[in-house]
Amino acid sequence: MWRAYRQGEWCTPAAGSTDPALRADRIWGAVQDLAVGYGYRPGRAAAIFGALLLGGTAYFAAVPDCAGAGGLCPVNAGDQRTWDPFLYVLDVLVPIVDIGHEKAWNPNGPDKVVMIALLVSGWVYATALVAAAGRALSRS
Repeated sequence: MWRAYRQGEWCTPAAGSTDPALRADRIWGAVQDLAVGYGYRPGRAAAIFGALLLGGTAYFAAVPDCAGAGGLCPVNAGDQRTWDPFLYVLDVLVPIVDIGHEKAWNPNGPDKVVMIALLVSGWVYATALVAAAGRALSRS
């Protein structure tokens, strides 16, 4: 199986076809290397997660509340949940665990863009972490 994959990987560019899947594989490999060092650098993974968490918390701590022009509004007007930027960013970044803060608040304007960027980063990070854990477990 591995030999057939390598032969196909070699023959495709030789035939004049650049396979987008090969580029996607290289990009995903670069993301895994950056995020978790292919499972060999767990400290790097913790540092990136901490940077995303602190950066997102600092951004959303500066966001005006609903009285401002933009900012966050509660999804349910009757909900008296207290705004906590740390818990909100943690809930957005960790895709598997639901703390309840992500669904309680509705970001508007540029805040929504930041929230989506954190959400995508969380999913990419979690996927890379699972792939790295799989590699680390298969080694032992």
